Amino acid sequence: SPYLDSLHPMGYAFSYAPINPKERLQDFDFLSGLGMVAVVSAMNDGSGASLFQVVFAAQESAPLTNAIVNFASPRLPKRVVLLGGVSLKRSNGTEVKDLALVSLARTDDATGSLAVIDVSRPAHPVVLAEVTLPPGQGNPQSIVRRDDGLLAVATSTGLLVVDPTRLLLTPLPGAQHPVQSLQPIDRAARLQ
Repeated sequence: SPYLDSLHPMGYAFSYAPINPKERLQDFDFLSGLGMVAVVSAMNDGSGASLFQVVFAAQESAPLTNAIVNFASPRLPKRVVLLGGVSLKRSNGTEVKDLALVSLARTDDATGSLAVIDVSRPAHPVVLAEVTLPPGQGNPQSIVRRDDGLLAVATSTGLLVVDPTRLLLTPLPGAQHPVQSLQPIDRAARLQ
């Protein structure tokens, strides 16, 4: 039966390999609602910038050759998550965007951050903001979509909850920051 033939799967097939053999893929995400695949990568030998790249976009007619965002040292992309149709709150209203969130570790001792990238035009990704994690959280790692629309972000020292609709708001004094600590990890319990 052609439906059971692993060489001819049902639906579409897609593969990606970096052009530069020194480039190592760190992570990728696929979002079927956008028909998009994005990757984050770094150079094995430390040469060149680390990057975010849209490598497949079903609805984009323009070439994706320059659909790249570079991250200079000491920032190192670790994980990526794609989010479709996010209603971003801004000081002057709400704007709907397709986003990529990239967790950025630091190779120095500074606190890591989340890069907020607009991928509404996949061939031309634009960094909208870089949100620094709360002090003491270290570097962000994996990002997981929760059922309630919020995101869970694992960090070096805990777990954070992120409201993706609030990522572009500058918190007023005493106001809730879009990145909130959910539960710190007890290092002693982790070692047992």
